[in-house]
Amino acid sequence: MELVVLDQLLRDILGADTDYGTRILSHRFLEKKVLIVLDDVDDRRQIKKLVGKSSWFVAGSRIIVTTRDIKVLAVEHETRDGRFEEWPDEVRLFKMDGMKSSEALQLFCSHAFGKVLPPDDYLSTCEQVVSALRGLPLAIEIIGSSLYRKPENVWKATMEKLENPPDQELHSKLMISYEALDNEAKEIFLDIACLLNGREKSTAIYMWDACEHFPEEKLEVLIFTSFIKILGDNRLWMHDEVRDFGRKIVCGGTIIDSAKGSRLWANKEVLDVLRSKEMAKNLKVLNLTSCKSITKTPIFSEGMILERLILEDCENLVEIDSSIGKLKQIVHLNLKGCNSLKALPDELGSANALTEIVMKGNGQSFNLQESITGLTSLLVLEIVHVKIVDPLRIGKSESLESLILSECTGIKELPESCQFFQSLVMLDLSRMDVTKLPDSIGDMKKLKVINMEYSLISELPKSIGKLEKLEELLAKHCEGLQGEIPSEIGTLSSLTILDLSFTRISSLPPTLSKLSNLQTLNLEFCHELRELSGLPKSLVTLHGNRNYTPVAVNFVEVVCGTSQGNYEISKYRQLEKIGILRVL
Repeated sequence: MELVVLDQLLRDILGADTDYGTRILSHRFLEKKVLIVLDDVDDRRQIKKLVGKSSWFVAGSRIIVTTRDIKVLAVEHETRDGRFEEWPDEVRLFKMDGMKSSEALQLFCSHAFGKVLPPDDYLSTCEQVVSALRGLPLAIEIIGSSLYRKPENVWKATMEKLENPPDQELHSKLMISYEALDNEAKEIFLDIACLLNGREKSTAIYMWDACEHFPEEKLEVLIFTSFIKILGDNRLWMHDEVRDFGRKIVCGGTIIDSAKGSRLWANKEVLDVLRSKEMAKNLKVLNLTSCKSITKTPIFSEGMILERLILEDCENLVEIDSSIGKLKQIVHLNLKGCNSLKALPDELGSANALTEIVMKGNGQSFNLQESITGLTSLLVLEIVHVKIVDPLRIGKSESLESLILSECTGIKELPESCQFFQSLVMLDLSRMDVTKLPDSIGDMKKLKVINMEYSLISELPKSIGKLEKLEELLAKHCEGLQGEIPSEIGTLSSLTILDLSFTRISSLPPTLSKLSNLQTLNLEFCHELRELSGLPKSLVTLHGNRNYTPVAVNFVEVVCGTSQGNYEISKYRQLEKIGILRVL
């Protein structure tokens, strides 16, 4: 539990910063019998902030703390002879022993065979493996998973390694499973251990795709071998012991030289490494997240093999050195939270291996150069919440798949040169000042999603009907969008979601019935809608409005459906005609 996470926890629960939140907790706990569990504590300040003093609680309260460093429970005293530590009377120490042999065998077999008991001919071997693992649950889980459906010779080799481990017990056992991974899975494992633990999975996949690591397949391997898990919010998770094991490999604490020094995650070490060409030559990932002291990136040498540069939340960064153009292998540049950055160097346009640029500001002026949007390998360009100072100039990029300009001000219209985005799949113009889409949008034949929610777009071009692969058209809260929707929308044969809620449209064309794959139609708060006819039979959900009394019809509440689902229309203001609906 890091202190920054603790601070965020108190803000989320109590709406207060750490100090004030601590005072609130002390009052709320007063004279209450409580059970509190603090897991994986690594700093005694965490205990002080969350549970304070024993006087907060009444007799019978219990506080359980799990930690890998027993010193966090000690109280420090200072005397004439120096400082010493002791454990308060209220603290009872309990050392976790290994699992009982019978339970350990069941856990191992559940991962090695998918059931709690082994086949008879494997019983003796399994008992030897479990005995060698000394009841360590994490090692049992990972070794067991790595042996699933493996031939006898792999089992034998694993046993030999377990019988002759190096000094560090758990890490030596984890090394056995790590060495069984292929190179791509090892790279992904080390990335998560050093940089991506707790990060969103889809963001990481973009990077790994660019490195040709086959991420979906390799993540399955890492999950299957119990090295990682995917949490419910689609974030990557790795046990602290496994994380430390991976970082030890990169720090050079193992015999694996190829990984040594390949990733940096501690800000204080970065500048020393970059100043040394010899030390920096193996650097593949440089993570400077939340480095408040950096105002300009270091000078990058031409021989560096850096692939990923992460400058997230470097809020005082004002300049990226032009030498970044020398990084011929860089594929990912993360600039989220770089709120002082106003431009990217023109030399970045020479980084032809670059596949992803992610930038999120706080509304500052920003110059987006044409040379950068035209990078030949660029797949993802995400520029969010900045003011584009010059007219947007877009280079000829035939590789770009995702263009996200959400919350960017200063742009009234997109240039016609967008026609060069032949590979574009995702276009996000939400919360922008753009008033119309270019006619050339019809040339983006691979486009699947257009998000223009909360934008100033006032009309849809007829050329939008050429987008045969478009699946989602999102125009929620485009309050300038009014009148009729062009009939060409009926040719969008792949469209599944059409969201026109909170707009001023007055009618939908009869061609709407031709949208054979449309499943969701959102017309909430479309107060001026006068006619609704020809709904496609594929429709599953129709969102209407419950809060307004119709003018032309005294009261309308129709619930209708198909064999696939239900949809509902309720109480439309000025609703004059309802078309092909089968009333249930």
